[in-house]
Amino acid sequence: MEKLSSTTVRFGTVPVPNVLRPSNTTGDWKQHIRVNFATPFGAPIPGRPKDVKQEISVVLTPRCQVPIVGVVEQVDSTGFSFAIRNADPNQDANGISVDWLAVLGVTDATPSPYDVRLSILQCKTFSGFLDGEPLWPRIWFSTPMVPNVPGTPPVILLTANNLDVPSDKNPAVVGHPGPLVFLANLVKDNIVDPTLANGFGARGVNVDTVGGQTGFYAAALVPTGQRPNVAPPPNSALSLWCDHGSEKHVDSFCLVSDPLFGTPFPVSAGGRSGDWRILDVYFDRPFSTPPIVLATARGHTPVLPIARNVTTHGFTMALRNTDSVSGHAAFFWVAIGCADGCG
Repeated sequence: MEKLSSTTVRFGTVPVPNVLRPSNTTGDWKQHIRVNFATPFGAPIPGRPKDVKQEISVVLTPRCQVPIVGVVEQVDSTGFSFAIRNADPNQDANGISVDWLAVLGVTDATPSPYDVRLSILQCKTFSGFLDGEPLWPRIWFSTPMVPNVPGTPPVILLTANNLDVPSDKNPAVVGHPGPLVFLANLVKDNIVDPTLANGFGARGVNVDTVGGQTGFYAAALVPTGQRPNVAPPPNSALSLWCDHGSEKHVDSFCLVSDPLFGTPFPVSAGGRSGDWRILDVYFDRPFSTPPIVLATARGHTPVLPIARNVTTHGFTMALRNTDSVSGHAAFFWVAIGCADGCG
């Protein structure tokens, strides 16, 4: 766990021109999409601090009206590859782009200025499979962010949460971000400056077999720089702390990591008994207030993560397999909060 200003951070958006066919048909996957970092990451902390080798963590949020689940495949110091899968059995998915964030808890030798805003989206009710009615139309930033290129939209990362909703009433929901609803009217009425990043909207689609209530954690980032006649707001990254990791940080990983046991955390095909995994993660050091937690599947199985019961000391990661075949619940996670605590 380090100050965000002492953490190497890369982020961006990548378009995916492919059309994904309905789930469980040929063409519902697009794999091996490569993203190269503008500047490579430096070396991680050597050794195995707390018995876990430090590595770069990558989280993704696809943007599409159709529910798309992302999976990080491979990560190295120069970039990463990922896959996306259509979770909707009824329609194609196109016009896809993917927002991404990569972090490593070491000081960046060549940092680029950026700003960040954190949000918690209150839980909304989803009636059942593929219900996509719930909408968070306008999530305003406390103060606008000033992109180095006027009008650059922020990179938005979303991860589902439960916010005190019982686990059996907290379905797996895919979230996708977009602009503030009726943004053109806000610009026309001089309510927002279109050259700034003022906020975002979001929608969720239930990919679970049951209904219930689900909310989201959100992080928004933009590259910043000096712009004539525009006073930059205070850089939020200077006051934030960050912890990150993978399923290797699960408290029970030491019990199942021996190769004799096979790949840890198997999950059944979606819709069958055993399609969920519930795993507990503890932070390297406690935050002073509960942070937001972002997460994405990694490896080969499109599990959908829900960050539940987040406290100053850790969280429960619930992962549901959205594929029609069995696999394993592997994931990256990133926690960002206001300060480090004591304990």
